[in-house]
Amino acid sequence: MTQIQNDLFDLGSRVAASQSTTSRAADFPATRISQMETWIDLYQEQLPPLMEFILPGGAVSGGALHHARSVIRRSERRLVTLIESASVQELSTELIYLNRLGDFLFVLARKVNQLAGIPETPWKVTRL
Repeated sequence: MTQIQNDLFDLGSRVAASQSTTSRAADFPATRISQMETWIDLYQEQLPPLMEFILPGGAVSGGALHHARSVIRRSERRLVTLIESASVQELSTELIYLNRLGDFLFVLARKVNQLAGIPETPWKVTRL
């Protein structure tokens, strides 16, 4: 997943450059989003459909992927805040990418746990 790491560095440079006068920012093509969606579909079709919310966790690697997903979701929320509060260059492609990356990490965590033979834990709603 070196490509994702490179994407995140490119994305970071675009966000940083969006608040400055520099034009020195990496390109961030929308094709990266379609590649991410292809990966999501590939793994999603190998998993049983979700009928309920599940708790993050599972194998160590599955838990790490769930943790990475939460970091990406936080980054996504912060980018929304930045876009709404400042006059920045267009960052909608980067925002969509972060959203799809969070989805990919969720699906990948499910797949890793499936391969480890660890069942998903459904969320049990607490009723008062």
